[in-house]
Amino acid sequence: MNKFDRYEYNERNYVREVSLKALVRYGLQSWKTILCCGLIFAVLLGGFSVYRNHGRKEEMEEAYANYQINLDAYNASIKELRSEIKTIQDQITNESDYLETSVYNNINPYHEQMASAELAITMTDKELSEDSAGGDNADAYKVTRANSLVRSYGVYILDIMDLDTVAAQTGMDRRAVRELIGVNYAENTNLILLTVRHEKSEVAEQIRDYILATIKDKKDIFTGEYGEHTVTILDKTTHENLDKTLITYQAERINNISTMTKSLTAVQQSITEMQKPVPVTKYSKKWLLKTGIIMSILGFAGGCFLALLVLIVRMLSTGILVVGSEISRRFKIKCLADRTEDGGSEQEFLDRILAKTEIYGARESASKFLIVSSLGKKELFSLQKGLEKQAAGVKEKLSFDIAPMTNTSAESMRKLASADAVILAEAVGTSKYQKIVSVIETVGEAGREIIGTVIL
Repeated sequence: MNKFDRYEYNERNYVREVSLKALVRYGLQSWKTILCCGLIFAVLLGGFSVYRNHGRKEEMEEAYANYQINLDAYNASIKELRSEIKTIQDQITNESDYLETSVYNNINPYHEQMASAELAITMTDKELSEDSAGGDNADAYKVTRANSLVRSYGVYILDIMDLDTVAAQTGMDRRAVRELIGVNYAENTNLILLTVRHEKSEVAEQIRDYILATIKDKKDIFTGEYGEHTVTILDKTTHENLDKTLITYQAERINNISTMTKSLTAVQQSITEMQKPVPVTKYSKKWLLKTGIIMSILGFAGGCFLALLVLIVRMLSTGILVVGSEISRRFKIKCLADRTEDGGSEQEFLDRILAKTEIYGARESASKFLIVSSLGKKELFSLQKGLEKQAAGVKEKLSFDIAPMTNTSAESMRKLASADAVILAEAVGTSKYQKIVSVIETVGEAGREIIGTVIL
């Protein structure tokens, strides 16, 4: 296998591998172009945004006014529905608390214990005679007067009587005790039927007896209002009762909670289904400036990105060298120095090249080095002068010559015959991959070996 075989190249079977990082870094080398493109897009997009939005001023103001009207109506509806929800929730809570704590509601209506007493309230004939005084409607007046007294006792029992004492004695609150008491009147008579319901007969009797005792103690109050009268207890009984009224009452209470729960669900569903008006931007100079700045920033970013993308596409389409290691990786040629990667000063860059060429020259007895490249003379001249200057102090005399555009220049090709060793010099962002391949092929055809590459 000869030296040329090492550089055999088949473009159809080789795919260039370039990292995204390298592509971006190459593109950023043209930062001025990218910046200018970004500024142009920023001005265009920002200006267009301001112009367009200013032309929509009347339309935006009208849309915002309608939005405010719709929003106020929406908020008012929501407030009203939430108030209704709270009211229903309070009603459900109160009803639930009542069902749980009410003594009357929790009585078993099929085994209810009822303590009753029948009272006869009679005004004396003397009082009725003095009051009527022989009027034309004396009999009617007597009946009305007697009925008023009976009704007053009934109202007193149901609504006015102080029940705190008996409530404390029975372990209930006053409201619970009052629910257990009932008063019925016999039409056109002086009779009152007092009833007290409870699960336990002894409790019902205790409350009934307390009421009767209180009536007896407070009789003087009624005497002062209606005159002399008598209160006679005709009958006192205690028995188990089937209370159909309580059965209906309990069912109605349960139905009340069910109805209120359905109402609550319906109101909550109404809130869920209500659509809040879509916010509309309010037109103002501040907003106009803000949107203009935002669009300018977006335009700047988009312009920079577009410019970078164009530069990368240009590099890929024209085959420009992006990273120096691509040559070493593809053709297995050592890298003597890479200015884009190694960093450091110009002096250090030249020292690295010279040090490696000295090692090679001592090993292979080479003193004449030819720098080949696809670049022109201008790009290589400064490298040649720098190396010659550095080599002036070297004990072994080394010389450097340049062969610009080696793949096309006949003069450069002739120099290959007299060279002891060849160095390939290319520049990232300038050298083209196909021309580099052509240079390497030309060197191989001349029977020379490239000892290393220098990346400018």
